[in-house]
Amino acid sequence: MRYGAVVTVAEISSQMGEFKPMLPIGKETMIQRVVRTLRKADVEDVVVITGYRHEVIEENLNDAGVMFLKNERFIQGDWIDSVKMGMEWLDDKCDKILAIPGDIPMVMENTIRELLAKEGEFAYPTFQGEPGYPIVLGSQAAAGLTNAISTEEYQAKPNAIEHLLEITKGLGIQDTKLAVEDVGVTLQINSQKDYEKALKLYLDEAGRNDQVRVITKTMLATDEKFFGNGTEQLLELIGVTGSVNAACQAMQMSYTKAWKMINRIEKKLGYRVMERVAGGREGGGSQLTEEGERLLRAYQKMRAEVQAAAEISFQKYVSGILG
Repeated sequence: MRYGAVVTVAEISSQMGEFKPMLPIGKETMIQRVVRTLRKADVEDVVVITGYRHEVIEENLNDAGVMFLKNERFIQGDWIDSVKMGMEWLDDKCDKILAIPGDIPMVMENTIRELLAKEGEFAYPTFQGEPGYPIVLGSQAAAGLTNAISTEEYQAKPNAIEHLLEITKGLGIQDTKLAVEDVGVTLQINSQKDYEKALKLYLDEAGRNDQVRVITKTMLATDEKFFGNGTEQLLELIGVTGSVNAACQAMQMSYTKAWKMINRIEKKLGYRVMERVAGGREGGGSQLTEEGERLLRAYQKMRAEVQAAAEISFQKYVSGILG
């Protein structure tokens, strides 16, 4: 049998304050680990659904031999919509298709193999009774699910996996549960605490009880801090969406807080970073000024160089004395 997988990284990460797919787990990024685990489980065709910061993902997985598809509707943050894109591309290529979010990095290879070996058209793992990822669909279930998502009646819901179970039940597709002793199937990285759990699993897996790394936090300040990771993401999303309101929704941030951040930047720097266009209920349109665009790109380059310089210094001075 030929196996394929849909890995979704289109959605915007707002809770971590960092771009989740690029967070390190050992010597690889989170998204690299997801793809590598799938390959180890003999999944041949991997489609990565990108959206926000798609160019970063594509560069990071440049040598991974995966197919990239961009979900232009990534602002809506609908996981199932991204899964549909991948299933349509894999439709006539695979006997079974897995679907997994890119922020579920700790699933074990054996779990994937056991799921693929299960009979039936729809299988998913559970850990201590809680449903998890990846899900596995046979060709008939994948086609039925794609058609169901394409209908006018389809509407996205907050809990993706429960929504998926609801859709398949409505299609009369019998599901198969696989109880596993693999906490990774339910460990979705949505907070710093989740990330720390993932790192602990990695260290246990690697047979070590510690891992020292260097972390930098780059901020601009005068008498107070006024520009950091959150501000960077806000300006970038305003540039992408053309709307403060849409950027706020994507970041789960209040409209008032966003404007306070923007006004603080402009007060500290003495120039406008945004151009406002009057509008109605939706808050009007907005775009970055030339100065705002230049500030954003300069900050991003500086932040990357600061982290790279810190890692070089870490290797030079600290790593050799850690044992």
